[in-house]
Amino acid sequence: MTGFPSISWNLLLPQIVLLSTALFLLLLAVIYRGGGRSRGATVAGAVFSLLGLGVAAFMALAQYDTVADTFGAMLRLDPFSTFFTLLIIGGAALCVLLSVREAGGLKAMAGEYYALLIFSVLGMVVMVTAADLLVIFIGLETMSLAVYILVGIGGERENGAEGSLKYFLIGAFASAFLIYGIALLLGTTGTTRLDGIASGLNLAEGGSLQLVAVALVLIGFLFKIAAVPFHMWAPDAYEGAPTPITAFMAVAVKASAFAVLLRVLNVSLLPLADYWLPVMWTLAVLTMTVGNLAAIFQGNIKRMLAYSSIAHAGYLLVALASIDPAAAGVGNDPAMASVLFYLTVYTLMNVGAFGVLIYLGGGGRQMETLEQIKGTGFRYPLLGVAMTVFMFSLAGIPPTGGFLGKFYVFSAAVNRGLISLAIIGVLNSAASAYYYIRVTVQMYMRQSDEQLPGLPFSLPLAAAVLLALYGVFQLGIAPSDLLTAADRAVLFLR
Repeated sequence: MTGFPSISWNLLLPQIVLLSTALFLLLLAVIYRGGGRSRGATVAGAVFSLLGLGVAAFMALAQYDTVADTFGAMLRLDPFSTFFTLLIIGGAALCVLLSVREAGGLKAMAGEYYALLIFSVLGMVVMVTAADLLVIFIGLETMSLAVYILVGIGGERENGAEGSLKYFLIGAFASAFLIYGIALLLGTTGTTRLDGIASGLNLAEGGSLQLVAVALVLIGFLFKIAAVPFHMWAPDAYEGAPTPITAFMAVAVKASAFAVLLRVLNVSLLPLADYWLPVMWTLAVLTMTVGNLAAIFQGNIKRMLAYSSIAHAGYLLVALASIDPAAAGVGNDPAMASVLFYLTVYTLMNVGAFGVLIYLGGGGRQMETLEQIKGTGFRYPLLGVAMTVFMFSLAGIPPTGGFLGKFYVFSAAVNRGLISLAIIGVLNSAASAYYYIRVTVQMYMRQSDEQLPGLPFSLPLAAAVLLALYGVFQLGIAPSDLLTAADRAVLFLR
């Protein structure tokens, strides 16, 4: 008789803390709803969310040097999974700070808002620690279902329900591709374990069926990173969602999806590198180009940043196309390390940009379009300077972290001899400067036709923007510590 899988519960402490926090927040929502105190639910939800995320981060950091399997070897704890666990938790904590004002407007749904946010983080952490495709799928669905609801939560935004429905329908379609691909891999290799799949891949026996299975699995993950042609959901979901959730999707969802994609490509599908490397090359070119061209014509800043996130997924795909299969698990691969560095910088500059938009909207006037932000640079000088730095970083202008992120990605392509791909990436980055700098031009060189109101001070928002601003400059000037951590993390990618 088969026994229960071996479980080292101490290795699962971050997940246990996140689950406990999410369940407690649900209970808190019921308590505050019964008392009719939506403001109390907002504050308490934010405080306990940050507390739970902080404890989970501490538990993960304490395990940073641990390399072990648990839960029947379906979960793997190593510096790679811990790096992404900390990145996801950090991005989520910043988004909680952005959410205090927005969640307060949800009234009856304020408590559930934070619970769903933590549930989605739990799903992401399960994804990045999974060593089995079925466990990855469970984490993916836990994350996705929570985010689908968060996009349309409250029902007060005009485009919220539409964005949520589109995200859900296309997401369900992508999940069907993924689970069907997993079933085919199980049938042709006899396992869903990531390392077992690698040893079971044999095109001489499995032939085209294994290639179809691999393609279906990759489609499921490419949807989550919004790679072309699986990007259709992103603009409507980003525009319709509450702005903190837009930031959350842009940073945490993308980071978790890339973490899984890196592990799947470099563990399960490494024997088929000759097949998927050219695919990543093509997807990188299409994703960069389509994202940047579409962003140029957007008047809504949230939609512009949605297409911008698609373009940044293209830059990260440049790094995936530059992976050296010979370096997997045996030495530092600058391409893989550049993905970890880039995602960290990307988290900071996106949270900062969305944080400025939320702060600007605190005067009772929407600040989501280029027309609406006219003249805000001189009216709110500190916010204007912060937004300028974030736009410059997204464009890849030194001395910001965004510049070094792109430099490392394109350098990895050059080192692998992919000169044409690096040139296309640099040209796309140069083109993106137009729509990023256009935001700064509107803030400083155009005058508003209306009197801009004063903005109430918000400590959580100010803290999130300042932390992001510090991180963007710090990683642009002194990136060595993060690079060292990224180099070490990819050594355990197996």
